[in-house]
Amino acid sequence: MEYAFALRNVNYRYNKKQPNVLNDISFNVKTGTIFGLLGPSGAGKSTTQKVMIKLLNDFEGEILYFGKALKHYNQSFYEEIGVGFEMPVLFNKLTAMENLSFFASLYKREIDYEALLIRVGLGEAKNQQVGQYSKGMKVRLNFVRALVNDPKVVFLDEPTNGLDPTNARIIKDIILELKAAGKTIFISTHLMGDVEELCDEVAFIAEGKVLEIYEGTTYPSALNSLILDGITFEAFYPSIRIQGDQPNMTMIELFNLSLSAIVIGTDTDTFAALESIDISNVSATSIQIGQRATSFPVLTELTVNFTTILGDLRIGDESSTFPLLEELYITNSNFANLKIGRFNDEFAILNLIYLENITLSGELIIASIVAPELAIIVLNDITASSLSISPTLAITETYVVYIDNLVLSSTLYFNSSCNHIYLVESDVTTWAYYAAVNALGIAMSNGTYVVI
Repeated sequence: MEYAFALRNVNYRYNKKQPNVLNDISFNVKTGTIFGLLGPSGAGKSTTQKVMIKLLNDFEGEILYFGKALKHYNQSFYEEIGVGFEMPVLFNKLTAMENLSFFASLYKREIDYEALLIRVGLGEAKNQQVGQYSKGMKVRLNFVRALVNDPKVVFLDEPTNGLDPTNARIIKDIILELKAAGKTIFISTHLMGDVEELCDEVAFIAEGKVLEIYEGTTYPSALNSLILDGITFEAFYPSIRIQGDQPNMTMIELFNLSLSAIVIGTDTDTFAALESIDISNVSATSIQIGQRATSFPVLTELTVNFTTILGDLRIGDESSTFPLLEELYITNSNFANLKIGRFNDEFAILNLIYLENITLSGELIIASIVAPELAIIVLNDITASSLSISPTLAITETYVVYIDNLVLSSTLYFNSSCNHIYLVESDVTTWAYYAAVNALGIAMSNGTYVVI
């Protein structure tokens, strides 16, 4: 396999007194393919491109261009590459044609750039001063400028950013045509849609580090793990959705994140190798783990800690299965609603549900789960509107509920399988429970119990 570029342990810093902007970057760009570098603003995408096009030379590590060290290339290197920067590099007082004529004069080869200008919808504005162009028009002209010398390798930084769907479609079609003609294209972007549609291979970069490299059309199944730590997503990718069968993924760790929604599994997805899910210090609008018959056949660890959710945390929904999950821990968090189970979700060996230091503006519901081994539910320091342990629970063995410092503004509701309830130092407005509840133990401040 021939590589247009090969990066080996590349590090770069703009100032020796500051930390690295790039940290041990390594990846290969196969000849004749579209390679994507995906990440949020400030992740290191543009800096990576700049060291690859020799704008930044004092880097550590090694970069090979078609097998030869990049530092050994002279000015002839620029005859073979075309670069479309994120910020258009154009002369505002020149027309589009004058701009392209000037840039083409810098190279030995040139294409019919007027035809390409017409192709991107700028034919009627070709003799108009660029200073009068809109942002989208400048983006399209900048794209044409990157191709004037018929480059062997094309670098495109956010090539469709700021374009309407029609013009973005034209740009993407041209990129695919360049690939079909044997060109190598390197795209840096924050737009997941562009990556999924265009790229043969993708590297995910954050804080100057490449976290994963995967095939662009099947990247979710190729992941062995997903570990995200300390990334703010609002301006780059508003949600994380891990969908489709995941045969290789063994763990998901989401730490110190701010984003919109997290969805792990939907519509009969199977996470065949996933053993653990750990979510900590995350701010989100909603989190859904398992939905519409999602299967987690080997999941043994599921924890949520120090997390704030404006909406719901839902675990299980509509016949999802967790056959090896023994214990569920959710602690030190704030939600609107917490819902465990909905419509016959199966927890074959679940024996402990442990919830501690949780504030809910709405409901805490444990409902409609098949959990034959469930032995104890522990609720420590819980504030909510209502707590409902539903009568639709399919539990063959009786279980015990231990509650310490529960504050409810509305109803506390238990189903008939509950054997003992121990309530310590709590404030509950309304009780509702089935007659089959064997004992309701209320621990008063002096430590004695009243059995009802």
